[in-house]
Amino acid sequence: MIERLPKLVVAGGVLAVAAAAFFAAWIRPFYFTNQTILGGLLLLELLVATIFSYRRFFFPALLLVFLFAGLNLPFKGIWIQARWLFLGSGAFVGCIVLLKEWALSFRLFHIVAIFSIFACLMSATVSRRSDVASLKAISVLLLFVYAGTGARLAFARSEPNFLQGLRTGSEILIVFVGILYGLGIQVLGNPNSLGAVMCFLSPMLLWWLLFDQDTHFRSLHVGLFVLCFILLVYSRSRAGLLAAACSCTLLCLCLRRYRVFATGLVAFAILTSAIGIVRPEFIRSFGGEIVYKREELGQGFWASREEPWAKSIKLIKGHRWFGVGIGTTAENSTRAEEPILFASSGEVNSENGSSYLSLLSGVGIIGAIPYSLLTLILIAKVGRTLIFMWQTRSPHSSAVPFAIVIVSCLIHALFEDWLMAPGNYLCVFFWIFAFILVDVAPKTQAANTSY
Repeated sequence: MIERLPKLVVAGGVLAVAAAAFFAAWIRPFYFTNQTILGGLLLLELLVATIFSYRRFFFPALLLVFLFAGLNLPFKGIWIQARWLFLGSGAFVGCIVLLKEWALSFRLFHIVAIFSIFACLMSATVSRRSDVASLKAISVLLLFVYAGTGARLAFARSEPNFLQGLRTGSEILIVFVGILYGLGIQVLGNPNSLGAVMCFLSPMLLWWLLFDQDTHFRSLHVGLFVLCFILLVYSRSRAGLLAAACSCTLLCLCLRRYRVFATGLVAFAILTSAIGIVRPEFIRSFGGEIVYKREELGQGFWASREEPWAKSIKLIKGHRWFGVGIGTTAENSTRAEEPILFASSGEVNSENGSSYLSLLSGVGIIGAIPYSLLTLILIAKVGRTLIFMWQTRSPHSSAVPFAIVIVSCLIHALFEDWLMAPGNYLCVFFWIFAFILVDVAPKTQAANTSY
């Protein structure tokens, strides 16, 4: 965008901002010694810089901001607030660019997405915490607007660069998380969060290994995929393990890469045996965690999910048509609490044990209709992509990584509550991938655009 502005205007703007900053530092030096204010200024500069190169840099910047907001790192509070500023700015600028160029087409999926926003707003009007429910609805609106405009524009600019950037960023994240967990720093907090991130990344990394087999750095990429799998096992997240196993298996079978699938099973057996020899107590505890979630429970495979599922079903029965408002499922969600502006808490939200139960309790049966249609459309797009993979035996399609990641996410969402939590980085990643898949999924084998 910046290259379209006259150079004199850009130079004048830079000089004016510099002069204003110097004047402010002269008369109010306190503002430039306060860490919060300085951090806010740096974030504002980053936001302005990414907007000026909207198609190239805004998408990775948005993902980083949401990711940092979910990590246990210093200045987490700043990132929690900044994510909404970035998301709102991205949605607004995306609409401006789209209205100016009209470079994207809109389909049934996008129309249904609009009705889903109305469903959130409708449920907010009957919620006991309509303030929080309305903010959640606005957050979903901003996410859908950006995913339907800015993210699609970034992908349309250059598919190879977009996908290569995803691969590079994913591998850097795996190395970063692996080092911190090796040092004993639980940067992702809850082990389920570690499993969720790894089940999101593992099928995409496997697709890259199948796609790019002639690279000189193949050994490095294989090692990073193995590290991703080790982190997934270390998390002991049953939902993450199930989602990653199903999606990676589906990818291999649809591409008819049976040797890769068999190699993976053998590698898993060898790795498990090696860990069992070095640390036999880990294998015993791992089995207990997988079967019973916690060894002391011993009450059955679903023991850790029965209580939140029962509470969600009870809540749905009491508010079956319009729900209790998205993001306000706690029993004590009354208006007496103080308003929540940047993040939800246990005072207004509670664990449901499933994204689908959370959605149904939040917007009710009527509100769930458009979201069900969105899911069915996504499943249809994924099905077409899988059929294309089976017919061609080729991973050389930009639709493949998005489809296989969506499969993993839809399975994982059965057991974790994040699909309609727009403050969660997984929710942002998922819906961006969903909107892009709608554009690139093959209608027929001949009509598919390969990467």
